[in-house]
Amino acid sequence: MLYDDIDALLQGRCSQRMKFAKNTYLVRPQAVEQCLSMMLHSTAIVKWYPDGRIVLNAGCRRTVTTKDRMNRALDSIAHIYQENCKWYVEEPEGGTVSLTPLTSEFFNGYTIKTRR
Repeated sequence: MLYDDIDALLQGRCSQRMKFAKNTYLVRPQAVEQCLSMMLHSTAIVKWYPDGRIVLNAGCRRTVTTKDRMNRALDSIAHIYQENCKWYVEEPEGGTVSLTPLTSEFFNGYTIKTRR
């Protein structure tokens, strides 16, 4: 999902907060930062920015649930997987600015630049 998709979901009665899955909410923070967030418990695991950036943050919880929520939010933009206890982000061909598939080791603050 992109910023515009999340913004479209956060309308009307759910303009500030909407349940996405168990213990997971899409929120429009009341902060200076102009982004929309996916909160898992108290951690913003995905942040969408109007310029197309998507920032990933697992906090200290690299769990199956965190990875599942990130993958559901990223849809076809990227995929997070685990191999030998390490997390990786795969950005498929055509899903980002790069036209070639890109696989990188995951780190908190990992940024995906999408086409707008």
